[in-house]
Amino acid sequence: MAHLRSRRRLALAVPVALSLTATLGFLPAAASAAERSAPTAEQATDAPALAYVVNTKVDRRTIASVQKAIGKAGGTVVVTHDKIGVIVVHSSNPDFGTEIRKVRGVQSAGATRTAPLTPA
Repeated sequence: MAHLRSRRRLALAVPVALSLTATLGFLPAAASAAERSAPTAEQATDAPALAYVVNTKVDRRTIASVQKAIGKAGGTVVVTHDKIGVIVVHSSNPDFGTEIRKVRGVQSAGATRTAPLTPA
């Protein structure tokens, strides 16, 4: 019977030890992420440019107002596909996606990838 108790203890101890090890392993990363502050204006201008796709309604008035809002949010229109309501944008503003989604007429918007754009 003593042999069964030691197996049972081992069976319970191994998962507890593994979960404790994993928790302590992720703790430094979580602590360093919590210490980060909001980006300053200087950091925002130094941020790498990302490509975004903004989906809008297809009427001309909506597309024109969204294009103005893109400029105000720190974006540059690369190409506009009026017939399908798609605008491709480059922006260095890290909050561009969040800001442009609040604009009236924007149905959805998001970065096309998470790697910065590089010159060709």
